[in-house]
Amino acid sequence: MKAAMVLDYKAINEEQKVQIDALQLTVSTLRHELDQLKKMIYGSKHERFIPESLQMAQLTLDLAVETVAPETQTNEVTYTKATSNTSNYYRNKRFLFRKRQLSQSKRYKY
Repeated sequence: MKAAMVLDYKAINEEQKVQIDALQLTVSTLRHELDQLKKMIYGSKHERFIPESLQMAQLTLDLAVETVAPETQTNEVTYTKATSNTSNYYRNKRFLFRKRQLSQSKRYKY
């Protein structure tokens, strides 16, 4: 009689372990779903889900408007650019002036 009771307790214990495992799996899936929903609601802007009803805040007018393709007109434009050496002359002059200033400032440091 005692041996039959021990076997019953073992079977009950095993059933409870299976039930506990199933409940733990359910809890973990529900926690994951809750985290995903919180992320959709409170997440940063690019992660947030905004329903379409809120996205379409502007109402549309049911007007029948024809779309007309714009006429394209192409013109060929040519030009000739004249360059002078004076711009390079002044650019080089400024560069040399700045270089001289820097070298003098290094020379007279206290």
